Amino acid sequence: MFFRFLFLAFSFCPAIAQAATITIEGNSSALGGCIPFGGGSNGSSTAPYMGFIYQNVPAFNLAVNDTIAFDLAAENDASISVDIAMAAASSNGSTKDGGSSSYTTVVSTGTPNDANGNTTAYDYELEFIVDTAFSFSGGGLIIRFKKTGDYAQDTTCTSVLVGNQYNDSSTYFTTQFYDDKDGIYPWDKTDKVDIGGFRLTLAVSADADGDGYDSTTYGGKDCDDTDATVNPAASEVCDSVDNNCDGTIDEDKAIDVLTWYIDNDSDGYGDSATSDIDCNQPTGYVSDNTDCDDSNAAANPGELEVCDGSVDENCDGTIDENTASDAKNWYADIDSDSYGDSTASQPSCNQPTGYVADDTDCDDTDATVNPAASEVCDSVDN
Repeated sequence: MFFRFLFLAFSFCPAIAQAATITIEGNSSALGGCIPFGGGSNGSSTAPYMGFIYQNVPAFNLAVNDTIAFDLAAENDASISVDIAMAAASSNGSTKDGGSSSYTTVVSTGTPNDANGNTTAYDYELEFIVDTAFSFSGGGLIIRFKKTGDYAQDTTCTSVLVGNQYNDSSTYFTTQFYDDKDGIYPWDKTDKVDIGGFRLTLAVSADADGDGYDSTTYGGKDCDDTDATVNPAASEVCDSVDNNCDGTIDEDKAIDVLTWYIDNDSDGYGDSATSDIDCNQPTGYVSDNTDCDDSNAAANPGELEVCDGSVDENCDGTIDENTASDAKNWYADIDSDSYGDSTASQPSCNQPTGYVADDTDCDDTDATVNPAASEVCDSVDN
């Protein structure tokens, strides 16, 4: 048989706190068991305990006035009155308990509103009001029943319980015990069929943060029901939080994801041709993309241009421009006498046409006047 483990989701209404419901239910359950609660098959006062053992049950906090319900599909011929206790199994999937001190009696001398049950399957008509809180961390769960008062077994032994088998493919049903004298492991009698499903209705909001999405704990899709900014409709941002509840933190589709650029020469400047998007800086990448030669750490926008004839050190697109740190000053030599005019200069890595390195010409319009000329009596400083 196949069974389903069903979380029921709820629509959002901010004005009303909605109850969260957890249901463990079989897909193709069969009727079974003369009586589902208290005393097992013989209903004797000397062997008053029976119970169901489950595995893979989600965590829950059962509070006073919450409900726990079970399902019959045929009427029991005696009114039901039981103590219901819960305990964590010694491990998930184990049929062992932690001893008598591990049990919490969550319902004392409880009688459901429909004391005999009805013929409708899957309506969970045997609903008991919780009078003692119980906190469960998830995994293996034991629900134990003890008959109270003059409660008698179903005298006709009709099959009334909607029961399940342990080998369900969803693996939530483990075993049942019955006709047990003390209600603690080891059990006097066990069976791996007729394990009843159950429903918990918890008086807590399935959407505690009011963002319109129910918590994953109660079958919804909100992965953090304490934070209204976290839900499936939220935009992912780079903040180490799974904002959109897709199971991934700070993925590449985050709205503020950053672009990083390879920095092969480790000069702090990246190559625009090779990039990666990530919320966090990848190893070997930087945020800058202005390196014009990522194989040369001496070439980047932070370097000074020098006169070397081959490298654009400052990545401005020009090699050996006039602003190079070691560019020389050259002087105009209009009269071509190899002596320049100190008032007409130009910096350059290479000698410009019509310029010389000298700046001692006192008249650059007369080639016969320069520091190498011979002085003659002509009223000129030759």
